[in-house]
Amino acid sequence: MRKRKKENIKKIMSNIKEVASSMVKTESRIEMIGNKEAIIEGCNGVIEYDDFIIRIATKHQEIRFVGDNLQLKCLTNENIIITGFIKNIEFID
Repeated sequence: MRKRKKENIKKIMSNIKEVASSMVKTESRIEMIGNKEAIIEGCNGVIEYDDFIIRIATKHQEIRFVGDNLQLKCLTNENIIITGFIKNIEFID
């Protein structure tokens, strides 16, 4: 009986890991450092960029950063670092 419960728990944990890893690959991730820096993983490109607004595309939505002196510090295939005084973040479907 105990052995069966252990096997069931292992199976459930394995399924949870599979779902979690698939979510990580398809969803964007934003890490904020105060209101001075945002690190965005899972980007598909920049839509708009000036000192006050930066709009980026992700797989499922658009993310709009509003602030002062906004700059793109790093831009790779899937990651962006935005610096400046970030006042607002909007998620647009």
